[in-house]
Amino acid sequence: MKKIIICFILSLFASIGWACNCPFPGSAKAEMKKHEVVIIGKVISEKWINANDGEYYIYTFQIKEILKGEIKTQLISIKTAPPSPSCSFPFKLEKNYVIYANKVGEELTTSQCTRNTRHWRKEKKALED
Repeated sequence: MKKIIICFILSLFASIGWACNCPFPGSAKAEMKKHEVVIIGKVISEKWINANDGEYYIYTFQIKEILKGEIKTQLISIKTAPPSPSCSFPFKLEKNYVIYANKVGEELTTSQCTRNTRHWRKEKKALED
């Protein structure tokens, strides 16, 4: 009986919308069509911003390969929301990723609602097939 009560209480909290709510990303090729910039890059810095327009992270990436978009530098900055319950993507320093981003004004933005992944070799193969 005790287990049933605990399960019931936990199920009440499961319906509270703390997590990001977005559709599951499509295939690699479908997501590439939906995004303006797709790169393979290494996270080289992370900066927390607390400004009048909100809180967010700016990640700087060293570009390894441009899969889509026009980028003229080897370093780019991409904005993402703060960690949960928002839709931030949890990038890790010194790790390589395939990043799907769009322009919002002059900034590139991404979130966990995109197909960003550390499995960049597998993702690149999916884009080439």
